[in-house]
Amino acid sequence: MDANNYPYIRVFTAQLEQSNSEQANLISIMEPWSVANNDSIGNNNWTYFSAVCWFFGKNLYNTLQYPIGLIDTDWGGTPIRDWMSPDAIKQCPNETIILSNNSDNVGGPAGDSILWNSMIYPFLSMTIKGVIWYQGEADSGSQQYSESYKCAFIAMINDWRLKWNMYSNTSDMFPFGFVQISVWNDHNNGSCASDDKWTQCIGAPQVRYAQTGNLGYLPNHLLPNVYMAISYDLGDPSSPQGDVHPRYKQQVSQRLSDAALNTIYGYKDIYW
Repeated sequence: MDANNYPYIRVFTAQLEQSNSEQANLISIMEPWSVANNDSIGNNNWTYFSAVCWFFGKNLYNTLQYPIGLIDTDWGGTPIRDWMSPDAIKQCPNETIILSNNSDNVGGPAGDSILWNSMIYPFLSMTIKGVIWYQGEADSGSQQYSESYKCAFIAMINDWRLKWNMYSNTSDMFPFGFVQISVWNDHNNGSCASDDKWTQCIGAPQVRYAQTGNLGYLPNHLLPNVYMAISYDLGDPSSPQGDVHPRYKQQVSQRLSDAALNTIYGYKDIYW
């Protein structure tokens, strides 16, 4: 742990909260704004800050050499509709994403806008540079969610940009980076695991492809100023949380930060 070497990075973590209505302020805070150090990033009594977010920010700082603020507002195992506003959900009238308070998820809560309300909306008055997104597992295991992911992903990004620009000085085209999920339940070396063929062979690939607007590359006319990091080759079969959760977040974060430096900050000699 070398976080003590980065006093010009500040970190903030929202508490895991859900709400059925938009909240002007966070319901609670897990970690207030803190100077990055070995304790605030994950030591002693404090045990959590997103590893991907931290390594991403650290990589940016190593190149940019100016202060950076990192906000961690996430909840593992949640479907995309949790993070969409009601306006965004309405943009997909022919899709099957409009469900409420379901239990068919892999870890976190599931319900229309319940995390948008409590963990995104309170930040809209804050000017941000961009967003990184690492999600898709909860939508890959369900046919109705994976098939509707394209509409949901595009609608969410457009809506976040619109609303953040409306309530702050954030650009209406702020950069949006994401990680495509890794292999999942690949017990048979890519030949489709017999215990979960839908997720591995259909659901997860559908979500990966949908995250490019079903075009297979980024940025594009459907998803401008959007970039991605591939993690398909980083599956970790021995991970305690399954191969879709590789333990070595440095690799994922390096790819994500390289893409950001190239596409956002103009470092064209950095390839991704």
